[in-house]
Amino acid sequence: MQEDALKIRIKFDGPDLPRGTIDIYDFANTILAFGQTAERIARNEHLIDGDNRLRIDVNALRPGSFETELLMCVEPAVRQPDLAFSIMAGVAQTVASSPEKIIDIIDGLLKIKKWLKGDKPRDAKIVQAAEGPTATVYNFAGDNMTVNMGVYTNLQDKEVIEGLRKIVAPMEREGSKVESIAIQANTAKGRVEETVSKFEAPFIIDQEEFQTISDFVLKGVVSAFDRKTGKGRISISEKKRVIFEIAGIYPSHYDKAITDLIESMKLKIPVRVSGEASFDFDGTVKKIMIKRVEPEAKLEL
Repeated sequence: MQEDALKIRIKFDGPDLPRGTIDIYDFANTILAFGQTAERIARNEHLIDGDNRLRIDVNALRPGSFETELLMCVEPAVRQPDLAFSIMAGVAQTVASSPEKIIDIIDGLLKIKKWLKGDKPRDAKIVQAAEGPTATVYNFAGDNMTVNMGVYTNLQDKEVIEGLRKIVAPMEREGSKVESIAIQANTAKGRVEETVSKFEAPFIIDQEEFQTISDFVLKGVVSAFDRKTGKGRISISEKKRVIFEIAGIYPSHYDKAITDLIESMKLKIPVRVSGEASFDFDGTVKKIMIKRVEPEAKLEL
C-alpha cells in the first residue's frame, strides 16, 4: 500500500453501536459495496486499466459509534522489480489524485441523490466553463443543482447506483441498529464528509419503474413518517419496506389520514393504504402515492 493512500473513514451510527459491535452482515455489506462502487467509478473515469488496479485495505476498527478506516490507492496491477524507478515515479504522480477523484464523485452522488429525494431528474443541461464542463440538474419543482461531469456521468451508471444502494442497505433492513452511515476523508481540496440518515436511505435507491397501478392496496406498519413532507416508509414484511408519499387525499380526510399514519408508526399497528403504486423491473412495488388510509380496526369490521 502506497504511503500517500487516501484514508477514508466509514462511520455507522445508532443507539446501540457505542458498545463497539455491529451486525456482521450490515458491516460487510457496506464495506464490500463501497469497494465495488469505487472500482466501477475508477473504470468509468479511466483511472485504472490493465496496468493499474484500485487497492482498498481495511486499516482499523474503532469502537465509539462504529467506525472503520479504509486505505485506497491506485497501484501497478503487476509489480515488476526491474522497472526503472523513473517510470514508477511517473506512474505514482499520475495516479496519486485518483482516490481523491473517486471519493469526490461518491460524495457528489450521495448529495444529488438526497437532493432529488428518490425522484428522477426532470432535465439536465451541460454547461461549458473555463475549468471544465459541469452539469446542471433540475428537479420537478424547478430547482437545480450543479455537479461536475464525473458525478453526472456516474449518476447514469446502473452499477454505480446499485452500489450506492448496497452501501446504505443496512439501514433498510428491518431491525437494523444502524441509524446513519457517514463517509469521511481529507483531500487536497479539503474535508469530504457526507452522512446518509435512515430516513434519507430510500432516496439513494434508484427508482427504476416499468409500470404503475393506479389503485393498488398495501397493508403494513408505518416505520417512518415526516408530516411536513408527507413522505415515509411502510413495512409490509420483516425485510421489505415501501416508500410512500401522500398525494390526492380529499382535504376533508387529510387530518384523519395523518392521524392514522402516525398512530400506526407509534403503536406499531397495521394500516391499509391505497393509491398509485410504481414497480421495478422485477415486479416489486417500490413506491406508492397514497390517496386513502384505513386503520386496522376498520378492516376487521
